[in-house]
Amino acid sequence: SKAASDKEVVARFQREANLCAKIKHPNVVGVYDCGLDRGVHFLTMDFVDGLTLAAVVEEQGKLEWKEAAGYIIQIARALEHVHGQGIIHRDIKPANILIDDQKVAKLADLGLAKQVDNDEASGAGLTMQGIAMGSPAYMPPEQIRNAKEATHLADVYALGATFYQTVTGVIPFDGKNGTEVMTKVLREEAAPAITHVPTLPQGVSDLIQSMLAKNPADRPQGAAVLIQELESVLADPVRPRARKRPAARLATRKVSQTGVAIVIIAAVLAVALVVVLVRH
Repeated sequence: SKAASDKEVVARFQREANLCAKIKHPNVVGVYDCGLDRGVHFLTMDFVDGLTLAAVVEEQGKLEWKEAAGYIIQIARALEHVHGQGIIHRDIKPANILIDDQKVAKLADLGLAKQVDNDEASGAGLTMQGIAMGSPAYMPPEQIRNAKEATHLADVYALGATFYQTVTGVIPFDGKNGTEVMTKVLREEAAPAITHVPTLPQGVSDLIQSMLAKNPADRPQGAAVLIQELESVLADPVRPRARKRPAARLATRKVSQTGVAIVIIAAVLAVALVVVLVRH
């Protein structure tokens, strides 16, 4: 097929398999093998008997905050491990989080992931200079401006947007199209989650807001710190979170209709690439 013969598509497919194969963690969907069989590229991975977090939220509207926090802290633990391998996910969202029948959350889809050392050493990798790659509603400002600028703190932001949607039922920023959403991400502040759910504990709302900080320096500084803050909130959700003085704002750049390309990895990998699911 056209997709299977496209060198960039195949390279992304192979990279996802190679990155996933390095990661062994109970909160990450495991990959066992990949290859080419009679002209068909295949990926053998864990079968997760459950739903995506997106489907769960769609069914229920929103989740009770303790249930949501339980899923978020599991993904934070997955990120701590992933980041420890020098990998940045760059596309965390409810559709890429699977919830099995035992309420175990698993991070999936490393199709846009970046291995820091390899990408920086090559000077090119598979990320195009100046192109925004990811899902607009969950991308932080720095990733919108240039995917190469995304660090592990971009994943903290995306997980914050996911937490926000899970407890409120809405995304932090919405719009008629991806460009409008990204413009809002760059220029506007998200309404605190507590404005959508008045019964949400103040400490939970404050933590979510800190994860959505425009400046990476104002977010929890890594997955380990985020885990500690989540544990603190679970223990005492009412206590307001101490706010840091905001760091200097990152300069915003105008996003034009023609200046931003949105690359959705699901479309890339879904076309003519066969995924073999293995039940355990």
